[in-house]
Amino acid sequence: MYDAAEDGLEDSVNVVEVLRFVEGEVRWVDFEVVEDEETNEPFWLLRAWGDGGPLPVVYSTVSGRSVSWDGWSPQELVTNFSYTLATLADEKKSLSLRMKGVEQLKDAAETLFMGANIKIAPIEVVVLDAENQDVIFGDDLMEEGGTPLEHLGLCADPNWEPLLSEDGWELNRNSDFLVAVHDDLRLNATVKGAEIILARFLSSRALDLLGYADDLFDTIMVIVALAYVRKVLEPARSTLLTRSEVRDVREGFQFIFNSRIAEAKISAAITTAVEEVAQGPSKVRIYLAVARVAQAFEAVCDQASISASARIAS
Repeated sequence: MYDAAEDGLEDSVNVVEVLRFVEGEVRWVDFEVVEDEETNEPFWLLRAWGDGGPLPVVYSTVSGRSVSWDGWSPQELVTNFSYTLATLADEKKSLSLRMKGVEQLKDAAETLFMGANIKIAPIEVVVLDAENQDVIFGDDLMEEGGTPLEHLGLCADPNWEPLLSEDGWELNRNSDFLVAVHDDLRLNATVKGAEIILARFLSSRALDLLGYADDLFDTIMVIVALAYVRKVLEPARSTLLTRSEVRDVREGFQFIFNSRIAEAKISAAITTAVEEVAQGPSKVRIYLAVARVAQAFEAVCDQASISASARIAS
């Protein structure tokens, strides 16, 4: 805990106190008073005393690391933790790493990917104010220093030992599916489910693979990836996309090509492209799944371009 408290501080830490609810009051107490206690709280607010005076540190009881609280003032942190401690003093807040949503996404990812490092954490144990945040992908975190990725990895698997690379798992971006999710598996306020989270993960890597730097094709890529995920998870499924999803693709292509393409043609193009790339083993390594989605996306774009050109010519 001293190491976590000293992380990012210029001065060495001499004393660490923890904000606790004691005898009806919120108090700062020496952490040695509570270090041997079991806790169901994912975060502690510490007050680290060094040569320069007290500084607040948010400490993860799951990963054993300090956690960034960018954007919050020390006063806001204390107020937030004080309110939480006072109002939940008589309640046990679950710190389950086996929520239903986590298990559903894990099962789906294991069906889709072969030889992958699949690590999924409840978002409530990864970040503060989790209710106001959406899914967090390890791919989106900065690798410099390793702290954010390792923190997320430890929250997904507290038994992970980074130094045991032979027996443990490493932060290998090619084979890593590392994510923090809400129990309802929401991607955002209106979209949720294991399928769309997997589709977003694949589409992001596919866009990087193809070198797309803007968001122009983002929605189209996500929906093509979604069709691929559904094809693998439900091979007998006859309809891969809903009408609203096809309409979103049509609107995207209309903006890109300045031409209206029939929904039936778009649906047929996506289905054909996905079925083509999904031939062979359904469970493949992540890099191959990404390549499949990228190939299907390019085939759909080519077909849309042909249809748009034919419509303009006529």
